[in-house]
Amino acid sequence: MMVLGWSYMNSTSVHRSFWEQASILMTLNHYPQHHFPHDCPRFDFTSLEYRRSRSWRLAMTANQLGTNSDREVAIDDLLTKQEIRDALMRYSRGIDLLDSDLVKSAYHPDAYDDHGTFKGNAYEFADHVMMGLSNLECTEHFLGNSHIEIEGDRAYSETYHVAYHRIPAGEDGVSKDFTWGGRYVDVFERRDGGPWLILHRTVVHSWSRIDPVLDSNAAMKANFTQVGRGDRSDLIYRLREVVG
Repeated sequence: MMVLGWSYMNSTSVHRSFWEQASILMTLNHYPQHHFPHDCPRFDFTSLEYRRSRSWRLAMTANQLGTNSDREVAIDDLLTKQEIRDALMRYSRGIDLLDSDLVKSAYHPDAYDDHGTFKGNAYEFADHVMMGLSNLECTEHFLGNSHIEIEGDRAYSETYHVAYHRIPAGEDGVSKDFTWGGRYVDVFERRDGGPWLILHRTVVHSWSRIDPVLDSNAAMKANFTQVGRGDRSDLIYRLREVVG
């Protein structure tokens, strides 16, 4: 097992320090720490913080999750990732519904947001962006692939998005669709056991385009009893009343 352990380490250790390699090796082989020099950093392999570290995850590539504590960590990670995705969804819903409070619910009050044209406090961004969005007919923000890495009480995430914006007709009488794709690169933080919220967001632009709307499908809209509205009159806010 020791030979296999070193073989695994040698094949994956290009950018790792010796002691990080040693810590992974000890995990792989359940090797006693006292076999290592006195100045080797001591790791608590049972701690949640260590098991969320890169070293533990690399070790688990070779060792299947087998113990109850391993499963507890895996379940905790799944719950954390779901909570982070819920925050991402709240942001998108808040933008499309012109609900600044819902947007703010995804951030810490002191969070920073770099949105290209706006760089500053996230709560201020939530209020600022509503002014521009209110001039549009509607928007829809779709979230795609999401990668989340958890390290203690911080998590680092990358989430792809595509955003649609319907621009009202101008002097030419033609509405336009402004569409762009990119990524939300976020740092989430949990404070004092509270919710996972965005601490720092950078919006990465990948592509964009503007297309004329040749047919607004007004006749199709007339067939629906409900049309999306960017305010509190939207169906989602009245759903419980409608169902009874």
